[in-house]
Amino acid sequence: SSAIATPFFVDISDSGNLRTYAQNASTRYFTVIPIQLNKLYHFICTRTGNAQESNYINSNFINSRTFATAPGMSGFRWLGGDSTGFYLNCNIYLVRAYTRVLTQSEINQNFNATKSRFNL
Repeated sequence: SSAIATPFFVDISDSGNLRTYAQNASTRYFTVIPIQLNKLYHFICTRTGNAQESNYINSNFINSRTFATAPGMSGFRWLGGDSTGFYLNCNIYLVRAYTRVLTQSEINQNFNATKSRFNL
């Protein structure tokens, strides 16, 4: 099965979980991370060759998954809303995008460089 052009996005579910979403030709993938509402987080999601996703909050590794079939990554990427008119009721203070996977050391460095700015 080949990857198709589909969205990759991050949202907050109705139950208050942080979710990453991706899809391939036959499967939708959600990664669910419990969080507390009304609290600031430094969230990082890395993708390795479209086949593995790793998630970090405040530079701490939370979870990872390996996809049986890599989700498409050539489509839209959404943060804070989607094409159906869904929009997050939240504040997004900082977004960074990289063309490569960050190391744990780089994740720690980014978190430490900005945590005092957001009282984390």
